[in-house]
Amino acid sequence: LDLSVGSSHSCAIRTDGTIECWGLGHGGLLDAPDGSYSSVSASRNHSCAVRVDGNVECWGLDYSGLLDAPNGPFTTVSASPSHSCAIRTDGTIECWGTFRAPPQGVAFH
Repeated sequence: LDLSVGSSHSCAIRTDGTIECWGLGHGGLLDAPDGSYSSVSASRNHSCAVRVDGNVECWGLDYSGLLDAPNGPFTTVSASPSHSCAIRTDGTIECWGTFRAPPQGVAFH
């Protein structure tokens, strides 16, 4: 289970792994993709979640590449109004959107 509260909507992972979002639904914010997920993060205009296979899916308004998540595998994701970042299974960070540069050469465990 996981829960995240954005500016105008919230999303949670149900016990069966699917995502339910509620609140203001502008720009597809409430239209979480089908599938089974392990982590979710809601922001102002988009949300992202990690599928059980480690890939990230993002939905909502696509400003500056906010929905263009790189291929996994990832363990967790965090969405912000301008960009999103996810932690890979090897501990490195990858970001996309307006600000894409994480700390170079640093692994987080």
